[in-house]
Amino acid sequence: MKLPEAFEATFGDLYTRMKEQHNATLIGYRAKGAQQPSINPPSATRVEGGELFYIASTRLKEISNGMV
Repeated sequence: MKLPEAFEATFGDLYTRMKEQHNATLIGYRAKGAQQPSINPPSATRVEGGELFYIASTRLKEISNGMV
């Protein structure tokens, strides 16, 4: 899934939000311009809008870019 353009947080914050709000486990993200995803990066890693994130969960139809 893609983060909304205005989104800014740490990987740890996004991990917590995904778990608490959707019971989804965030496993990694791919920064803009990166060829490969970063799996389980440090919690302090900055993530920004437009980047892709990967979760381990069943399909979550209710999650959209605006709900992250």
